[in-house]
Amino acid sequence: MLDTIITSGEVDSVLIVPVATGVTDGSATMTGLSAVRERHPDVPVIAVPLGGLPPAAKTEHPITTYLTTASAVRALGRAVRYAEWLAVERAAPSHSEPADVVRLRAQVRQQLSGHPDGRWLTPDESAGLLSGYGIDLLGETAGSASGAAAAAARLGFPIAMKVADPDVVHKTDRGLVRIGIRTQSEIKKAFRAFARELGHSSDVLVQPMVSGAEVALGVVRDPALGALVMVAAGGIATDVWDDRAFLVPPIARADAQRAVRSLRVWPLLDGFRGAPRGDVAGLESMIEALGRLAIDVPEVAELDLNPVLVGPEGCLVVDAKVRLAAPVGPDSAAPRQLRPVV
Repeated sequence: MLDTIITSGEVDSVLIVPVATGVTDGSATMTGLSAVRERHPDVPVIAVPLGGLPPAAKTEHPITTYLTTASAVRALGRAVRYAEWLAVERAAPSHSEPADVVRLRAQVRQQLSGHPDGRWLTPDESAGLLSGYGIDLLGETAGSASGAAAAAARLGFPIAMKVADPDVVHKTDRGLVRIGIRTQSEIKKAFRAFARELGHSSDVLVQPMVSGAEVALGVVRDPALGALVMVAAGGIATDVWDDRAFLVPPIARADAQRAVRSLRVWPLLDGFRGAPRGDVAGLESMIEALGRLAIDVPEVAELDLNPVLVGPEGCLVVDAKVRLAAPVGPDSAAPRQLRPVV
């Protein structure tokens, strides 16, 4: 009967749960399964023997056994997902020019000089680092209320304004972000409020009001795993959504596409309920670029772009935080991925 099922052309794999009873021959059962497996080596046959059945005889095409049906089904699922991953054609990940990497590494080492415990970059420093990878931070930095007003005049009202102090990581929690500012008097009022909260004046980032689906991108460096690039649902509730995927750089375009489409917020990027589709290709390019950055500059200990607003006209980086520190984890030049064997 098992031969008939396998040769029917209607199954891709078979899960058998043979049960030992007082009226069955356990040895004959497992021997029979092994014989079927020998006759059909291209069809996976998995067994979950129950009740003390003896192990199957060792053959050229052995039967894989599991203790529970749940673990057997999970294993089949992982095998299917891996087969799907192998079936996707992948162009080789892009790499930076060696001369550009040398220049950038020298710049980063200079920024780290005198900071043995690491440091957060200022918005202008972060913008300089990211611009080398085609990622632009939205807005302009100003050091005074009048400077912020001048920037707003250039960008056009309404604007958003936030503190640009690298030591302030969670600005929203402290009320250091204002949106929908429409006049110069509101700019001055917000600037004074920021100074009161901080206890000193600080540079501010002035940005035009923009919209789009919120995505968070980032780089983390794990002591054991090395660099990982994160793609997640963005905004202030990113931790609440817990909707994220991690990629091991270097990142091919096909892997960036797969990560974006694995998110629960993917429909919002793809034109949910008739909304215009966001610049998904631009988002995927940004993910690829972060993969190159993670390899090129191992001193980037943390990088957080949140939110990145993905709209029909492009991807806009509204906030960027970058922390530099001495490199940790595996050498970024060492092989860290399984790749299809051609």
